[in-house]
Amino acid sequence: ASGALPAAVTTPAIPATHLCPLRARADKINQKHMLAIKAPTVIFTSLDEGRMKHMDNACNVGGTLELKVGALVVLVVNLSQKEGLVNGSRGVVCGFEPVPRGLEEGDDDVFGGVFYDEGQVRRGSYNNSSKVLPVVKFTSGVTATIKGYQWQHKIGEEVIAQRVQIPLNLAWALTMHKCQGMTLQAARLSVDGIFENGQL
Repeated sequence: ASGALPAAVTTPAIPATHLCPLRARADKINQKHMLAIKAPTVIFTSLDEGRMKHMDNACNVGGTLELKVGALVVLVVNLSQKEGLVNGSRGVVCGFEPVPRGLEEGDDDVFGGVFYDEGQVRRGSYNNSSKVLPVVKFTSGVTATIKGYQWQHKIGEEVIAQRVQIPLNLAWALTMHKCQGMTLQAARLSVDGIFENGQL
């Protein structure tokens, strides 16, 4: 039918993302699905510098990201419009690749790593203790290795905080706040617990 979602989005492997008004509810749903996956957990810890009080909201990712092969994830930044890697692109973690040689902590760059800065691949600080990067197969059909991304929080022209982290979130559930600005192809809405006018 005209306007129907692509088949890749509606398959059982890629369920609709549950949009929740409360973070606790979204976290509970994501944790339930993660526990059901019988695969090792890979933990990515961000590299944070400066006054981090407001950074979680400013960059839309937390300081710790836990992933497994089979995890449903959503991209939270625009990496490549040409390849369909944009804010809201969903996919499944299909593996992990080693960080390229020479870009690990302890090599020439001390905190060596690879990250995206406004769409450009650059070298820079990245605290990737796992020594691997996630590989995601997106609903668009594109499979991509997702590298760290740098966010900065500024007051005027002064950078007061910055974070480098993998630009992914678990996507079985998201809060309505977290999905603002995203283009989600498939979602289901939970209105129970809405606490502000205009939250929908």
